[in-house]
Amino acid sequence: MVNEAAHCLGEGILRTARDGDIGASSASAGLPSAAALRYADSLGAAQVVDRLRRYQDRFGARFAPAPN
Repeated sequence: MVNEAAHCLGEGILRTARDGDIGASSASAGLPSAAALRYADSLGAAQVVDRLRRYQDRFGARFAPAPN
């Protein structure tokens, strides 16, 4: 979900990370008070990218980190 939110941000679907977090909360996406992009900020970009690369190696290209 974090990676998809980053893709949406990079493609201009979301104007800000906050827009994505509000949308996720409104859609009951299962991330309580800290939505996807806020969670990613708490981990730090390097850790998120590292995790995604490991998932990509294990599960395929759909987990490739967003280019932003």
